[in-house]
Amino acid sequence: MTTNGRVKNSMYNIMCSMGAYLLTVLLAFVERRFFVQSLSNMYLGIGGVMANIISILSISELGFGEAIMFSLYKPIRENDE
Repeated sequence: MTTNGRVKNSMYNIMCSMGAYLLTVLLAFVERRFFVQSLSNMYLGIGGVMANIISILSISELGFGEAIMFSLYKPIRENDE
């Protein structure tokens, strides 16, 4: 695997990730607008609390998933086939 290929693949991965993030933000905005128009404020408050709890739980993961993925790719980086 050449360095140029890795850089090209990394740039492609970055662009795809940014596109997916922007799509997620846009869909969240559309979803929120739909719920504001169709549901009462009580349901929106409960939904907000649940979203905050989920975000706190995802923060508490602290990157363990990334650390595991990094260790799984170590044999590939060292050309250990």
